[in-house]
Amino acid sequence: ALFSVICDIGSVADEQAREFAVEGKDERELMMNWLAALIASVDIDEMFYSQFTVEKITPTSLRAVCAGESITPGKGGTVVKAVTNHQFAMGTEGGRRFVRATLDI
Repeated sequence: ALFSVICDIGSVADEQAREFAVEGKDERELMMNWLAALIASVDIDEMFYSQFTVEKITPTSLRAVCAGESITPGKGGTVVKAVTNHQFAMGTEGGRRFVRATLDI
């Protein structure tokens, strides 16, 4: 859902892949760090991502491969600066895990 805000995710091709490895002291910090790493990659690597494959996840670490393409202004959406702690929530609904975050735009 994060990249649905950042770009027109349906039009982003999976031309380039990038590996991500993040850690946190607990699940909450891990998810905050994961979202922050994705947001930072938009700015630093100038990439939009459309495919996300989590290869390994534990309560304190995550390894994933994300595929996408270089930023194209016509595919851009809202510029996201950061994920915030405001109303951040994690849990399980209907047997599925969720993360709910407020974005600083």
